[in-house]
Formats: sequence, structure tokens, C-alpha cells
Amino acid sequence: MITWLQGSPALLLAAVLLLLPGAAIGMAWRLRGLAVLLVAPPISLAVVAVASLCAPVVGLRWGFPALAATTAVVAAAVLALRGHTPHHGGIRADARLERPHGGVPAGRSTWVFVLGGWAVAALLVTTTFRLGVGRPDEISQTYDGVFHLNVLRYIQTTGSSSPLDVQGMIGGTYYPSLWHALASLVVPASADSVPAAANLTSLGVAVVVWPLGCVFLARQVLGPRPVLLGLAAILSAAFTGFPWVVLSWGVLWPNAMGVALLPAVIACLTSAVGTARNDLLGGRRTGWLATGAAALACGSAHPGALISGIVLGSVLLVVQGVQRARGSWSTAARRRGLAGLAATLGVVTVGWAVLLATPGIRQLQQRWDATVSAPEGVAQHLVGTSDGARPAYLVSALVLVGAFRCACRPELRWLLAAHLVSVGLDVLTASSNGAFAHAVAAFWYDDRHRLLAVVPVTGVVLAVVGVEGLHSLVVCLGRSRGGPVGRAGRTARASAPTMVALVLAVSAGVLGISGNAFVLASTNSSASNLVTVQEQEFMQQLDQVTPTDALIIGNPWDGSSLAWAVGDRAVLFPYFAGTRTPAAQYLADHLNNLDTDPEVCRAVRETGVTHVLRLNPSLFTSSPRGYTGTYGAGNGPGFTPVLVNDVGQLFLISGCR
Repeated sequence: MITWLQGSPALLLAAVLLLLPGAAIGMAWRLRGLAVLLVAPPISLAVVAVASLCAPVVGLRWGFPALAATTAVVAAAVLALRGHTPHHGGIRADARLERPHGGVPAGRSTWVFVLGGWAVAALLVTTTFRLGVGRPDEISQTYDGVFHLNVLRYIQTTGSSSPLDVQGMIGGTYYPSLWHALASLVVPASADSVPAAANLTSLGVAVVVWPLGCVFLARQVLGPRPVLLGLAAILSAAFTGFPWVVLSWGVLWPNAMGVALLPAVIACLTSAVGTARNDLLGGRRTGWLATGAAALACGSAHPGALISGIVLGSVLLVVQGVQRARGSWSTAARRRGLAGLAATLGVVTVGWAVLLATPGIRQLQQRWDATVSAPEGVAQHLVGTSDGARPAYLVSALVLVGAFRCACRPELRWLLAAHLVSVGLDVLTASSNGAFAHAVAAFWYDDRHRLLAVVPVTGVVLAVVGVEGLHSLVVCLGRSRGGPVGRAGRTARASAPTMVALVLAVSAGVLGISGNAFVLASTNSSASNLVTVQEQEFMQQLDQVTPTDALIIGNPWDGSSLAWAVGDRAVLFPYFAGTRTPAAQYLADHLNNLDTDPEVCRAVRETGVTHVLRLNPSLFTSSPRGYTGTYGAGNGPGFTPVLVNDVGQLFLISGCR
């Protein structure tokens, strides 16, 4: 078992990997100051994605040398391209900010609020995570968790984290592997604990990528206003939909990384299309390059998250086109605006139709049944809850206030429209069993949890706008009342609204800790279904009683597949499903007939299986579920006990020598 103190180096390493490559490349592009910090996570993950794909092509094992080499190559390419690009971003832009109350230089105040808000968000997220998960090496008691954990060990074994290779673990051709590539680098710093590396990598994403992305989006939408940037960081930790729902359901670690990148994707897009307010990136050229890098990272984490980004980006473009067409005085300008709007709508419509017609997309439909009615789904969003989650009244109130203010401000109406589209997609998926709902939701596996996670992408900035509105109200009330006229009185009056805003944001985060931890704990407790603490400890002994080339067979439904992730011993069935050789399938059906069926030993020799592992029945059912041959295997002749106790039994297959 690993303590949080022992796991802290792994968390620190994850944070460094999420920041350092991107910061180096951003500085090579002449970004400075806050711009470097905010673009670092998406660019870092884009570099990881490229490195993981290219490393096996050039004959490199996946590891730090491959990542460092890719970072150096990309930085050199950026240096070669930057010659004709003027200096932009960061310190010079921030230096033009108004001097806030208290006489602190504006550039310094920006850093104070951003870093301070980020620190508060990190504390809130880490506290919630610790309460919900319990231990750093706690195993996610979920169906998908087995696959993700074993992929990390597969990467260590094969030396490849390419998306074209990792699915080979269960006989596929492609799987988005960005999360796995990053987490595999963290495993050595986690005392070689795969579960700890998975948890701490996901915590790193929630602490680094998500809050900085929300700050980035707020900066591009609301401009260089230090207090609002700090509020965006703090409020990013207050929503249940993200990151807590996707860190419990599934478990959707890769999807969580993709959604965490969405604010940065949209922030870069606002720069590319010219809607950013006092653009931090300094121009459309940089905006398009940054958008491409962020989209690459997002899609490499999970294509479903990128589809969400396309939806949000399409709303931005459509609303922008409508506003430009309506705001044009000349006939020619209006025609150009209408032509651009028509082109945008046409591309979006045709692209959506083509994707819906793709057989691979149709196969993603899971046909989950509706869980709420449409009015109930809307009501859930009005109070900030979802299936099984506690209401978040304060956050919801802030979002509603922000939505009202955005409706009154033309430059922010796209944000409100994007938020309503996200809510609408979630409500449609959660409340309808119709063919249209299933077809639209196929991009997200017909799973409302994936759509629910997208709502906070716009919700955080809406909440910031809501706090801004309340801040303005407090300022107006202060001006309308008399009060002290001395210097101390003026200082108190000036700082009071800011303090109220910060207290509101922190309160929203603190009030959500208990409920969000409850959501996280629902599938991260060893008391749930899959593997108990005792069974985990049993599997941790496997490397002491078996040779390194051992191959273990067991029933995945009792948790024995995790012998690879936990015990560092390969398993014949690393997941509940997948493509199998005829010999492997024969063992799944007939292993317990070893003493009477000669074909069993032939299959044992062909597959190379050496041991049988049996744990207590657990997940979903106590029946073998397609692995009837493992039922009772070890009880008859031909099996020698190696490690046996109340929670598990390990046998050597000795009857086929």
C-alpha cells in the first residue's frame, strides 16, 4: 500500500510532464509571461501524443528519451518558423492592464490572482480526490478500469504507447492512448504501482490541465482582468460534472483528459477567429497553430472529447457569423457575412451527417435507457446535480446569474449558446430513447456521463460572469451609501467587492467537496465490487512466488485480470472481452477438465499458460460468465498449490509437463 506522501513524487512528475515540454515550445515561439503557462498543458500533451506515435516508427522504446527527443525536434521546428512572427503575448500585453486598487503593478497582480486561484483550486481538488479515493493505489472498481490499468503494464512490456499498438492487448487496431502514454511515464515514480500511477496522473490532469484551461478561456473571453482569472481557477473545482463524474463512471480516464483540454481548445479558437478580448496569444496565426496543437492533444486523448470541442466551436462560429451579418451596414459586407455564415452552417451540417452515416460511429451506440424525463433533466441542471449527485445550489445560482448577464452582452452570447447546446445534448440523451437521440449521442457512446462532463467547460466562465455581476452589485451598493472618507475607508470600500467575490468562489468549491467526494467514492472503494484490499495484497505477492515469464489464466470477472497491473505478471485474459486464439478460448471453456481432456494440455502448451489464479467472485455476478473452464480449476489433479489463503488461490499447472 502507498501513502499520499509516498505518491507525491509521482504527482509532481505528472505536473512537470504536463507543463515543461509545452512551456519550452511556447517560449521558442516567443510567447511570454502568462501565455506560456496557459498554453503549456495542451502543447505538452500534443508533444506526448506525437512522441508516442513516432517512437516505435524510429525504433525507440517509449520513455523519457523519446519524449525529450520529440520536444527538442518540435522546439527546433518552432524556432525555424518563428523568424517572421512579431513578438507577442504575455508580459507586454499584461503590462497594459489598469493599475488595480492597492497600487500593485498590474502584471504582478495578474500572477498573484492566477497563481493564488490555481493554488486554491489545487487544494480543493486534491482534498476531494483524497476523500473520494482513499489511497493513491486504490483500484477503480469499474469495467473499463481493468483495461486502462493493464494497458499501462502492456506499454511497459512492449515498449510502445502508440495508439496503433495498445489495442493489440485485446486484439484491436486503434485506441486513443495519450492518457496511457503519460501515465506509463509516471509508473516508476509511483513505486512501480500501476493503480497509483493511474490515480495520480488523473489527479495531475485535474489539478493542472483543467484549472489552467478554465483560466485560459476566461482570459480570452473576459479579457485581462486579474480577479476574474483567479475566480475561474477556483470555480473550476466546484462543478460535479467535471472532473468528478468522469473520474468515477467508466472509469473514463482518457475521456477526462480530453474534456480537461476543451477550455484550452476553445480559448485558442477564439484567438484564431478573432473574438478573443485583448488576445493573449497576439494574433490569428499563433491562434490557429495553438488551436491545432490543442485539438491534436484533445483528439489523441479521446475522439469523443474532440467532437465536443467541434460542437462548441461550431456554436462560436455560427453565433459570430450571425452577429457579423446583422452588424454590417454595407450591402457587400452583409453579403460576405451571410456567405460566411452559410458556409459555416453547411460545413457543420454536412460534416455531422457524414459522421452519423459512418458505420464505425453507428456501432458506438450503446442504447442506454433514459433515466429522467426532459423536465427532470432541465431541473437537474438548474440545481447543479445529476443521477446520484448532490445539488450544488451556489454554483448553479452563479451560472444562472452569469447566463442572464451573457444574454445582455452581445460579445458573450456565443458562450451562453454553447452552454445551452451542451445542456440540451445532455438532457436529450438522458431523457429520450428515440432513434434521433441515440444517433446524435453515438459520438459519446450514447452515455450521458460523457456529455454531462462537457457542461462545466462553459459553465465555469458563466459562473465567473455571475460572480462579476454580484461584484458589480456590491460596488454599486458601496457607492450609494455613505461611509468613511479616510484612506483606510477608501481602501476597505475598494477591496470589499473583491473579497466578496473571492469568498463566493471559495465557498462554492468548499461546499462541493463532500458531495463530489461521494460521487468519486462510489466506484473507487475496495468495498465495491471488483477487488478488495486483501485481494490486491494477494496479487502483489505474485512476483515473489512466480517467475518473470509466468502467464496466468483466470476469470476476469473475479478480478484476476488485474494480476498483470498489480502483480506484474502477464495474464492470458487481460480484459473481460477481446479477440482470442482458439487455444485461449478452449482453456476458457475447458481448463477444469485438464485431467480428462488431452486437448487442454495442447492448449496450455500453445498459449504458454503456467498458472491459474482464482479470487472470490465479485463483479456483477458470481457466475463464471463465459469462463466456465476456470470454475473449479485447481481442485483436481494436475494443479499444484503455490499460494492459497481465504481471498485467493494460485496454482501451478503441473499436469501438462
